[in-house]
This record gives sequence, C-alpha cells and structure tokens, in this order.
Amino acid sequence: PIDNTPATLTKVKTFTEKPNAEMAQIFYECGDFCWNTGVFVWTIGALESAMRKYLPNVQKQFDILDSLPTSHWGKETIHRVYEECENVSIDYGIMEKARNVFVEQTEALWSDVGSWSAIYEQSEKDENGNIAIGGKTVIKKSNRCLIHIPDDKFCIVEGLDDIMVIQREEVLLICPRSSGKSSWKYAAEMKAKIAQ
Repeated sequence: PIDNTPATLTKVKTFTEKPNAEMAQIFYECGDFCWNTGVFVWTIGALESAMRKYLPNVQKQFDILDSLPTSHWGKETIHRVYEECENVSIDYGIMEKARNVFVEQTEALWSDVGSWSAIYEQSEKDENGNIAIGGKTVIKKSNRCLIHIPDDKFCIVEGLDDIMVIQREEVLLICPRSSGKSSWKYAAEMKAKIAQ
C-alpha cells in the first residue's frame, strides 16, 4: 500500500496469493495478470495504517513494543510479543484486502532467492560446482556442495557430493541439497526447543 502514485505504476484490480490451479490458468489465459515477485514498497505510515485496518491484532503487538523504551526490546520481550502475533503473511493479511495497491511491471531475470536451491543456482561456483559463502571454507574432493557459515567460522568439507552445510545462529544443518527446504522445518523445530 502506498500514499502517492508515481506515474509508472498501474492500480491493481485484484491481488491473489497462490491461486489454485484452475484460477491460475484463468489468470494466465486472460493476460491481464502479473507475477508477484514479493517485492513490496511502502511508507511506514501506509503500512501501519493497513496493519491497523486489516491486521489489528498484529498491530496491537507492535503498539505494545512501541510503548516500551527501546532498552526493553530484549530477545525475551520480542519473542513474547512475536508469539502473540497472528500467523499470517503480508500477502494474505494485507495485500489481498487493500485497495491502494499498485504494480510496476518489469521484465527481469527473477528467482526465489528465499530458497537455498535458488541461491545455489544463481551463485558463482568453483570448477567442481561448489559454493562457499561466508567464513573460511576449504573444500576437497567434493562436488556441487553449498556451504554457508558465519564470517568468523572455519569449515572443512571433504568427500561430499550434492550436500548443503548451513549454519544459522545456533543451528547447523547438513543435508542433501535436494532436501534443504524440508530440512529447515526440523531446524525451526529445534530452534523453538532451544528457545524454551
């Protein structure tokens, strides 16, 4: 949602997140629909106004945080407030309901870099198809691996093929690259146990 409309934008008639196959086919054949890349731009005021209108219970949690001095915004407080928030994405919670939504059409190479497979596909690889991001990594006798570790860590990988090694905060994930997305579900469960 935006407050002002630049000339290059077109007003959106309807925003549908993850339409079913039948609806997606209708959208495709119609030719009047754009693919949403999930890149949203708004002012803080417009977003807060939309939250108050469409997600008042979530906005209420932000108001609780806002009423506290920032020195009280510790991990415990943020975790407690987050737990009270409704589990809904911006797409369903606001974008499908808001009337002041506009789109700027563009033709560009796009990939869902929210997934590790997309990061692997889009990143520059060594001669064996390996990618090392962050930290200091040594890769020997391995092929098509993706290694992502914090900048202050060291990692040695030897004799692996098509494996991901990802460290995020307290969780270290090691799995086949093909199962990376489902494996993060277990990582999230583990993080939840750690937080208790």
